[in-house]
Amino acid sequence: MPQAILSQPETIIVEVAVGEIDGLRFLKQLRTPPDTQVIPVAILTYAASRGDLQQSWF
Repeated sequence: MPQAILSQPETIIVEVAVGEIDGLRFLKQLRTPPDTQVIPVAILTYAASRGDLQQSWF
């Protein structure tokens, strides 16, 4: 998260199914600090089911 706080990007694009950290966990962490709560996030995935979508709304 420090990089997002320092650079304050206009938007973050997250692939929720690939990477070192689960994309939805990353999004929860991104929404915790006040400095990053306002950054828009586009979530991309190729492998989502209806149950995954229902669980993803925080």
